[in-house]
Amino acid sequence: MALNNSQYDEIFRSYDAKQLKAQHQLEERTKAAYERSPELKALDASIAEISVASARRLLDGDSSALTELKAELKNLRTRKKALMKELSLPENYFEPVYECPDCKDTGYIDGKPCHCFKQQKQQQRRHIFAKSAIVFHRFSSDLPQFSKHFLLSIILHFSTLTGE
Repeated sequence: MALNNSQYDEIFRSYDAKQLKAQHQLEERTKAAYERSPELKALDASIAEISVASARRLLDGDSSALTELKAELKNLRTRKKALMKELSLPENYFEPVYECPDCKDTGYIDGKPCHCFKQQKQQQRRHIFAKSAIVFHRFSSDLPQFSKHFLLSIILHFSTLTGE
């Protein structure tokens, strides 16, 4: 059974919420790390500053800017890595933590549905099937026995088509 647009929208809204949650958690971890070590914050600021300044120099035609940038960034990143180790922070501490690291909570990998997206669709189908079973139960209590069996066979057939 195919999902309708509102059901797909619900799935995509859940992915948006997951991404926002991951981003919020990253911001909280970053803030905590910077409070714990102002030097770490200064290193990140320096990395950003040097990158912007080098980009300006490159745009102005200074071809040596790239070589200098790489050397300066390497030094700053080496110092940051050492400081993070001193603070017992993992190397990926400043990266978002996604529920699905494969698709990074987007639902897609290289334009194809991720396994987690397929699971979300399957959960939506189960939810729809459960609702229809409840409706059937309420509706069928007033039907003659023959009609109940007929409707039940239709629902069972439907469930085999959707993989339920």
